[in-house]
This record gives sequence, structure tokens and C-alpha cells, in this order.
Amino acid sequence: MRRRITCSVLMLVSSIGLWGSAARAGSLGIEASGVRSEGDWGGQIAAGYRFRFAGFDITPGAGLYFHGPTTVFGQVEGGYSIPALARVGLGARFISGDVKAYGTVALPIAPAVHLKGDAGDGYYALGLTLGF
Repeated sequence: MRRRITCSVLMLVSSIGLWGSAARAGSLGIEASGVRSEGDWGGQIAAGYRFRFAGFDITPGAGLYFHGPTTVFGQVEGGYSIPALARVGLGARFISGDVKAYGTVALPIAPAVHLKGDAGDGYYALGLTLGF
């Protein structure tokens, strides 16, 4: 199962190159979230760059997870935006040698500010996203 998720994420990341010049200019974003992971509470900050194409997007990024020792993680998300309503998608988080898949929903609360929630196996996050 883990190998299948890893292959899917690699295919998703490589698709950035397939979009080429057909993709609209992307945008930078940052997020801050409260996180419950593997039964422990913590916080995270992350930054990413979103590439868009006809309502769909892909967002590779990286961040810091604060719980005990600070841990660096990478993430990639793919989603679909419903204008003025929500963005829904799937993501994968690479942390401490593990890949964690999750679903994500972001709701606009102000121009360029979204309330974002993530949920996966043993991983839950709720926070704010600025930009994108």
C-alpha cells in the first residue's frame, strides 16, 4: 500500500512538467495549522507554490512540524477549486521516512485567506492559509 501511495505521489509531482505552458501562472502561499498526529498535538507552518490548470491545481511544498523536536516535512497536494465556495483535494505528507495520505478542504473566509482542514489516517490539521 505504501509503495502504491509513493508511486501515485511521484506521478502527481511529475505531472507538473506535463502541464508546461498550458498551466496558468502559479502563486505562493503559506499556512499555519494546529495538528493532531499519531495521538499527539503539535503545530505546523508550511509554504508551497500552487500551479493551476482549468480549475485543477497541484501544490508542492515544505514545512516544519513542532512537537518535541522540530521536524521538517515535504508535502504535495492536488485539488479542484469550486469558485467562491471551496477547494477539495488529496495530499501526501513526507515526514520522518513515512508517507501519510490525507484529504483536504479549504473554505474562503476573506480575500486570499482560507480556513483549511486536512484529515488522514492518524493525522488531522486545522488552520489558515494565506495566498494561493
